[in-house]
Amino acid sequence: MNVFFDKSFTKSIENIKDKKIKQSIFQFIESVKVAKSIRDIHRVKKIQGFKNYYRYRFGDYRIGFEQTDENTIVLIVVAKRNDIYKVFP
Repeated sequence: MNVFFDKSFTKSIENIKDKKIKQSIFQFIESVKVAKSIRDIHRVKKIQGFKNYYRYRFGDYRIGFEQTDENTIVLIVVAKRNDIYKVFP
């Protein structure tokens, strides 16, 4: 799949200090690049009420992203679980 990054995604990664969390984010990005469809990515759920928005869960953090077409996703934001839905979607 093709992966694109929103400005807010890169800013939210810069704000994270924990190296393990950053490593998990980069592993997720690599797994997305290898996946043939969104169903091939584990722990991804569709956001209710929205057609193309999804979230990936790891620990206390969530990655919010949008699937623009079958082979393209745009990573929008990374935030803690209690803050993610204030800024996404």
